[in-house]
Amino acid sequence: MTANPEDSAEGGDEVSEKTVLAGPVFDPDLPEEVVEKLTASPGKLLAPDKTPKRTRPAEADDHVALFIGLTVVSVVIAGIALLLAQFVLPLVIGVLALAALLVVLSAFAVSGCLLGIFSLVAVGGLAVFAQWLGPDGTSIAIIVTVAVLGLLVGITGVASDSKPSRAGDARPSHLAAKYHGHYVRPEDLDKDSQRLLLRVQRARTYVAESSGELGDSFDAVQPGLILRDQEWHLARILREQSRLEKDLRKRAGKAMSQAVLDSMQPQFDAVNATRSAVQRRVSTIEEYRDKVSRAIRAQREWEQVEANVARHAEYGDLVAQASAGLGDVTRLTAAVDLEAIKQVRDASVREALDAGQWLSEASSLN
Repeated sequence: MTANPEDSAEGGDEVSEKTVLAGPVFDPDLPEEVVEKLTASPGKLLAPDKTPKRTRPAEADDHVALFIGLTVVSVVIAGIALLLAQFVLPLVIGVLALAALLVVLSAFAVSGCLLGIFSLVAVGGLAVFAQWLGPDGTSIAIIVTVAVLGLLVGITGVASDSKPSRAGDARPSHLAAKYHGHYVRPEDLDKDSQRLLLRVQRARTYVAESSGELGDSFDAVQPGLILRDQEWHLARILREQSRLEKDLRKRAGKAMSQAVLDSMQPQFDAVNATRSAVQRRVSTIEEYRDKVSRAIRAQREWEQVEANVARHAEYGDLVAQASAGLGDVTRLTAAVDLEAIKQVRDASVREALDAGQWLSEASSLN
């Protein structure tokens, strides 16, 4: 059972914030599989001021190596075929014909009709070319045939190998560069900003893990989406505020006079106003979490009372059996008003729903 956040709101949070760091925040529009891979490799995330290098997918390097390897093999085979042609020409021609047939069939099977038809036309063209050269051009025909067959094999092999990798390079380093600007690292924030972000993440985690207990009367999906959007919005604000405040304090430390410091005062005021606004937003999110928590407590209370009242009959039967023939009848009376408890539960759920609606409207204004 998820702990009630209100029970440890005073003393426990301060201690745990010293030992627990905020996690990275990702753009809610990123695919879940991308978020999972980047979350598992936070060290690969890039600083906001670091320009990502254009990375080449690993599959592209593999395809180039495969093509080069097949080309080298084709050249070697061409040399062997030329040597054999001097002694066993009919055998070489037969082997080449069989190889041509296999290449055409493989092209159709692996790469589809387009490459298959191209292979068929290429082989037919080679046959016509060899016929045109005549007996004196046999060596040239063999070399060209083997070279073209090797090229077709290389194209077919690369096309076949590239099919399962259409999803792209899934290496964390590549994803971190590709989606640079779509995440905020904790180390991009100052300590105060990290603590504010951690409070938002704790509230979001609690709502995500606990709101399902409210059943169909409460939308457990929408609150999570709203809070993720709020977390992303606040993380970007805190990152920019941390950057500007660091620069501001650095310039203030080099100020030559009070007049220089006075010229910076509007910037200090802007930083302080931003932090105050973010703190109010964080407090609002925590108030929403607390309302969800109260609704969950009311839900659990109602479920437990309902289960207890449902067992009254069993205990009443026990009393009736024990009192049979004694003349007095002891009846169990309800000690609580089940309907009143249900109304309290419903009111708590409505309050949480209203708070969630307000958060949704506030999020749409960002």
